[in-house]
Amino acid sequence: MGGLDKIPKAENISVFAVTENSIIPTAKGDLLTHLAQADPSKAVIYIGDGASDLPTIQARNLVASYFALDGSEFAKSLEHEDLPYFSYRNFLDIRLKLQKINNINNRNASWVL
Repeated sequence: MGGLDKIPKAENISVFAVTENSIIPTAKGDLLTHLAQADPSKAVIYIGDGASDLPTIQARNLVASYFALDGSEFAKSLEHEDLPYFSYRNFLDIRLKLQKINNINNRNASWVL
């Protein structure tokens, strides 16, 4: 699956790509709730790049880790809410940062892109 192929043990990661055709922006928080309830043993890692990702902040207690595009409205909102997140410029940044995270089991993660 592209960039995920370069992350060790990523073959068991569930990826949910949210596009304008697949879900309305205001439902992203609902998607996180559904994923967390569907399999509570999996960590939810949310990767966002703009204002349409703001509804996921309401589901903050369900997200193990946020990634936000450098300088985006999403990153600014996470900062304003004092929520920890990893910043990124491209998918390579995300891949490299995930390789450094020791406490997340890549086999037990759901990803929302």
